[in-house]
Amino acid sequence: MLTPPLLVSLAFAPPRQPCTVTISPDGDSLHAAASSLGARGGVVCLLPGTHWLGGQPLKPAAGAPIVWRSSDPKSPAIISGGMPLTHWQPCLSGAAACPSGLAGVWMHPMAGIDASMLPVRQLWVNGTRASRRSVAGPSLNLTWPHQGFRFNGEAPAWLAVAAADQVELRWPSMVENWIEPRCIVTSVNVSSRTMLLDADCYSNLEQRIPGHARPRPPAFFENVAGALAPGEFYATATTLYYRTNTTNTNGAAPTEPPRGAVVPIQELLLNAIGADGHSFENLAFAHSTYRQPSQPGGYVTTQSTVLEAPCPPRGCEPIGAVAVAAARNVSFVGCSFTHLGGTYALSIGNASQGVLVRGCNFSDLSGGAIKLANVLDTARAEALNDSSMWDSDYLIERNTVTGAALEWRGASAIFVGYVARLTLQQNTITEVGYTGISLGWGWGRVVSFARDNHVRRNYLSGVMRALNDGGCIYTLGPQPGSSVEGNFCSLDEAPVVGCFYHDNGSRYFRTANNVADASPAHAPCVYLQGCCGAPALDIAVSELWCRDVGAVRNGCAAENCTIDEASLHVVSGAWPPEAQAIIAAAGAGAPPSQ
Repeated sequence: MLTPPLLVSLAFAPPRQPCTVTISPDGDSLHAAASSLGARGGVVCLLPGTHWLGGQPLKPAAGAPIVWRSSDPKSPAIISGGMPLTHWQPCLSGAAACPSGLAGVWMHPMAGIDASMLPVRQLWVNGTRASRRSVAGPSLNLTWPHQGFRFNGEAPAWLAVAAADQVELRWPSMVENWIEPRCIVTSVNVSSRTMLLDADCYSNLEQRIPGHARPRPPAFFENVAGALAPGEFYATATTLYYRTNTTNTNGAAPTEPPRGAVVPIQELLLNAIGADGHSFENLAFAHSTYRQPSQPGGYVTTQSTVLEAPCPPRGCEPIGAVAVAAARNVSFVGCSFTHLGGTYALSIGNASQGVLVRGCNFSDLSGGAIKLANVLDTARAEALNDSSMWDSDYLIERNTVTGAALEWRGASAIFVGYVARLTLQQNTITEVGYTGISLGWGWGRVVSFARDNHVRRNYLSGVMRALNDGGCIYTLGPQPGSSVEGNFCSLDEAPVVGCFYHDNGSRYFRTANNVADASPAHAPCVYLQGCCGAPALDIAVSELWCRDVGAVRNGCAAENCTIDEASLHVVSGAWPPEAQAIIAAAGAGAPPSQ
């Protein structure tokens, strides 16, 4: 079993080793390097530029330690799961290939992309995420017969192609406050003005709705054919249509084709199983996707993108575009994760131990940034006397996350399952759709090995921008010896529940020296759950600073939850020096703690 001192040793960078293999983006194979160094180990240096994976994830061998790094840290090599689009054609009025309403945009064939990746659901142009065209559901005057919907008035023209184009329905905060299910259209009847959804997805949706009621019309329909606004796209199985900011709206020839356009053609960029002593330094990971909404069963989740059973073949547990499992002594230092379309950018779990993620940047993410450990393997979670089955000894520090959960809006920026000896400190998290840091699982129904976990000096701002029932920092389940300390939370947009939120079954946390500020929804400064027959227990809150947020709520006072009134500071003006010191010490850019 790894011990905390070994984890700490990961923080000290070893001497820089010379390159064993140097990989050029022009023809050299990352895949070959991954397999050839398995037995002997070494250093793989990636020259600047984009290294296209070609639809296959990189699979580092599980043998000797390997260092993967950019040869020039100032110009990081990009490991991409995308395909560049370089054969744009103008969509001209009257042309046979130009659908009605799309004259004056650009179109690109999707030839060469695996059918399972079509229609594409993400597009980046010159490093900017394009918007997939959507239509508001309430404007369509729908009724809801079983397994689908019917237009009461005249059906829109796009109904005829809704099944072929996999038009996607989504219900943000309409089934539960904290999830946004998605189902695709699988058949249509134009004469009766009806559309039917994937049968398994519809069934999962009914089961997820309290009382198993029939799903009401969704808030949005996505990937809908029709006129495109600047920066929007729409995709069929054969063609992608995109309107730039410089294309014409009168059907005339567009002026310039899009530059730097990329679509993702794979879900996994890296799949490292059993890696021991591998490190990834100053690399950039980009362009992945996630296809579960288009698969049987659709995308109906429990929480934090964990799928509701019955599970698809790949399982219900989310994995990252960069996925690490059953690893020892693995580190990611100075890496960037951007323009990613999966549920999480980086996932590490399945009894991984001795993990360091430091100084990485996560931005423009469809889902969350980091997913650590597991939540659905209850047998492993309850293996209290077999530490080889644990996820343990994780150090996650000085990372930045901005612009997360843009598409999979129920993803936490950092989502942690059952783990022991985690330190999550001095990270900066801003502009995310759901919870900033989510720690734990089980709602108190599982007594796991989780313990000695510490969330310290993190800076969180602009959380809960899309859904509800979360917060800046959120916990579940018993975790002896754990703490939430020295964190700053601002602009929490979720009403009712708290900036610092200990939910069902949370136990044995010391929550101290935290600051909450300026919640637009007036979220409680701290919220200790007391409902549903599974209250939080044994939570001690002290030295709490609150300004322009809701009053604290203690729903588990009968279960030994305490909020120290003597050190509860409700501030109306400038922060006093003590609170200022906490804010100044929080986040990735703060000075090192003493």
